[in-house]
Amino acid sequence: MSSFALVTKTYLGDIKPFTDLCKSIDRLMPDTQHYVLIDHADAAAFAPFEGPKRTIIDCSQLLPQLRETHLLRRRFWRIGFTRMVRGWIYQQIAKIAFVATMEEDAAVHLDSDVALLQPIKTEHVFPDGAVRLYHQPGSGKGPHHLKWHKVAQRVLGLPQTGYSGSDYIGPLVSWSPVVISAIIDRIEATNRADWIKVLARHFRFSEYIIYGIFCDHIAGRHQQLITPSSDQSCHNCWGYDLFSSSEVDRFVSDLHEDHLAVLIQSNLHLPEQERRSILNRMKERFRTLDAGS
Repeated sequence: MSSFALVTKTYLGDIKPFTDLCKSIDRLMPDTQHYVLIDHADAAAFAPFEGPKRTIIDCSQLLPQLRETHLLRRRFWRIGFTRMVRGWIYQQIAKIAFVATMEEDAAVHLDSDVALLQPIKTEHVFPDGAVRLYHQPGSGKGPHHLKWHKVAQRVLGLPQTGYSGSDYIGPLVSWSPVVISAIIDRIEATNRADWIKVLARHFRFSEYIIYGIFCDHIAGRHQQLITPSSDQSCHNCWGYDLFSSSEVDRFVSDLHEDHLAVLIQSNLHLPEQERRSILNRMKERFRTLDAGS
């Protein structure tokens, strides 16, 4: 296994950080395919990003059974006549649906508010020759995580024991399309229903936790396709107060040369000038680390 592509699900509200992500990809990984999943309403706004190595995918074509609608200036999707699906659930379903169609050996998910600091290489995606599974034993025990673990266990037909032992969530996560197809088969066999309908009936779930629990807790040939790793490839802002100058300094100083990317979450709603300032400091910090290595 050696082929991989980058995958980003984004929307109009993240177009500014997404622009920085694209610039970093074009600078550091110009020959790598980048698939961008967008909502139908945002198609015109994202069309200019299309290029030889960047494909914009309208998710209304990927998921025609989920119909986009607008209510009180918010987006929802309808499945059937009555069930409403919120955007966070829709984006996770879209990611699963798209990766299942990929011909590459791996999909590397990049959140739209991530920026690369160095190229993602084959050895990062396929340590020991199999697709990297990010899992952090003992981490991710918050109340939302516990709910996500229970939903994952339910849809996969496992006992609902709550926390399963590891966290699998990150802003830079690799998936095997073959494993995703196996997960879809498992959900449909367990629930005797279309997998999209099964997931759409839940108000909250985590696609990364479903993937991780399947890999770690369900035996099968798919386990030969993944290599667990607790290394966090992306330096993320979780645990830092970026509205505090001292915390920003700590965030910058905690960057190390093994980080491939940095995440400054868009939902923090930092002023654009401040977000760019932090990002520029991260780039400078990384250049200093790289020069000293």
